[in-house]
Amino acid sequence: MAIHDNDCYGDRKKEVVENYYLNPLAYLKLIPGQKKNGCCGDLKDKFFIFSYTAIANKEDRGVFFVGYDCAAQMIDLVNEKKKAFKKPLMELPPLFDPMHNGFSSEMAFMSNINKDILDVILMLASVWDVQNFKGTLPYLLSMISREPLRHPTLNELTSLNSIIGKDVKITSGKAKNFRVRLEQENEKLYCPPLLSLRAVLDFLQADKKIDTIYV
Repeated sequence: MAIHDNDCYGDRKKEVVENYYLNPLAYLKLIPGQKKNGCCGDLKDKFFIFSYTAIANKEDRGVFFVGYDCAAQMIDLVNEKKKAFKKPLMELPPLFDPMHNGFSSEMAFMSNINKDILDVILMLASVWDVQNFKGTLPYLLSMISREPLRHPTLNELTSLNSIIGKDVKITSGKAKNFRVRLEQENEKLYCPPLLSLRAVLDFLQADKKIDTIYV
């Protein structure tokens, strides 16, 4: 069964930890004044993106947003289980701030194109609700977390470009690309240069693999 907003209140956190494999994919700071919901209610200041897979059914999988305090309790519960089985504790991702140049610390051992993709995905996570954050986005987020030097496939790149294009189109044609869209949303938002990603997409466009570039 999918994990939805407000599904992790109180003792429900224990049920989630007992019934799902959880993986923290990202840790983000909320945009000031923004309203977002998570599995423990309204998000405040900072939140995590978790992926989940049901222990009883590997096809039951997805992602949810959860506020910092609730996430900390869930992480403690997971780590208690890991300690009991003498497994490594859960590793947490670095903080991403969409208002101040993205990550607060350097991302070690990651290719430049994956860093660009990570910037795009986390900016989309910052401005979107969890209902729209699905498919290619959490897949790439999880893949980059596991294999930071792996080069994205053609299908992954074209899918990401299409998703960015849909995001751009919600501005009613005012934005020509993702960075302009962010500038129009709020001039203080982080607008990553995305040089490596753009270079690869330029090559794919020249090779007629894609029609329009949205970054």
